[in-house]
Amino acid sequence: MTQALLSLLGAIRDLYGEAPADQDIADVLVGTASLPPPSPGTPDAASLAALAFLPPPGEGVLGRICGLARDAAPAMPWHYSCGTGDRLDARIAFADLVGPGGPYRSDRMRLGLTLVAPETLYPMHAHPARELYGIVSGRALWTAGTTRRRPGPGEFVLHPSGVPHAMQTGAEALLAIYSWSGDIMTPPYYTPAE
Repeated sequence: MTQALLSLLGAIRDLYGEAPADQDIADVLVGTASLPPPSPGTPDAASLAALAFLPPPGEGVLGRICGLARDAAPAMPWHYSCGTGDRLDARIAFADLVGPGGPYRSDRMRLGLTLVAPETLYPMHAHPARELYGIVSGRALWTAGTTRRRPGPGEFVLHPSGVPHAMQTGAEALLAIYSWSGDIMTPPYYTPAE
């Protein structure tokens, strides 16, 4: 499973070569060979249902990430952490690859995958961490503050610290890479829609 995780990180490094500059991400991705050995993760039971929405492998770096995400999924700590009792844990799942709870430990940043099922609203939420998403597969309507856009695979979405944001998928699932820098320990929290 270590090879599947390293291969996934390598493919993410290839994608993030086109991303807006983020030194924390670059430091971790360039140094993947020197990361400590991974600690296997275990998905939350409820999040296992969301994994059914992982996209199939395809061509190019994005398609490769889809296939590698499927291969590495059993060793990743999939969970849903934004709310309790909202029944979204079977439709939205996150897994840190690098971070305090990820297979590769870091207390400086988080880097992982977000999976949102079709026809699902990930409600307005915020967190102190600066967040950069790289979209791997699918489209969603992204709302950040008063800005709305529908970026597609290969595009990036930046959420500055504390800015409320939400995603609404349509007919296809969304698979995206997230990275957090700054305050990575404070979890996300729901905010009122603007």
